[in-house]
Amino acid sequence: MEFNPRIPKWRQVADEIQRRIEAGEIGYNDVISEVQLERELEVSRPTIRQAIAYLRDDLKLIETIPGRGSFVREPTPKKP
Repeated sequence: MEFNPRIPKWRQVADEIQRRIEAGEIGYNDVISEVQLERELEVSRPTIRQAIAYLRDDLKLIETIPGRGSFVREPTPKKP
């Protein structure tokens, strides 16, 4: 992944994870592996954790269960 120096790296990582979720590459209830993302995207663990925190706290796409990990949340139905 090529990073834009004008955008915080954690935000670009969050956008990539969100893209993967929306494309179905990471499905409902799948574990978000910090180690795997760290290797794939060649970024530090704190960067991954900041991205996951944003996706969890702000976008509500991920749920974190202490001692188990972070998972993709069940999609909420869209209102008509």
